[in-house]
Amino acid sequence: KEAGGTVTDFKGGDKYIEDRNLLATNSKIDKDLIALLA
Repeated sequence: KEAGGTVTDFKGGDKYIEDRNLLATNSKIDKDLIALLA
């Protein structure tokens, strides 16, 4: 987070461990990638 990174599930939520899907990206492209995957 301090470096501008985000870790979410494919829907942008915080259940990436329970759902077993993980998206790690930077804050510049995370919303675009979530839109593509959702």
